[in-house]
Amino acid sequence: MRVGKSFCAPWLVLAIAVLLQSLPALAAGRQTESTKVNPSPAFAAANDKRFLIILQSSSDPQDQLRASIPAEFQDFEVFNARRTSEGKTLYDICLGHFATLAEAERAQRTLLRRFPNASVIPVKPTP
Repeated sequence: MRVGKSFCAPWLVLAIAVLLQSLPALAAGRQTESTKVNPSPAFAAANDKRFLIILQSSSDPQDQLRASIPAEFQDFEVFNARRTSEGKTLYDICLGHFATLAEAERAQRTLLRRFPNASVIPVKPTP
């Protein structure tokens, strides 16, 4: 099957032009106005990292996540944490960070479908 010139959609040409225009700035490690985006929650400022959600806890440090994280949370950081509770070491798989308790609780309500023990906890500020 032969594809003629009419196959190339105008939006594709525009997308390629924008990409080519922004490549020099990206290669130099700079952002032009056209390439600036809002930071994802994973890169929130330290003062926005007030709450996180423990998705699951285990006494086994090799325990894997038992369910997939919903697509709406794919930009959030998923990380492991270790804590001691009642003399036992627990290994948590966490999702975060959230700037407000309300945001974290909204996310928790959604996450409870896949992670029935999901809990919101405040992040302790580092001294």
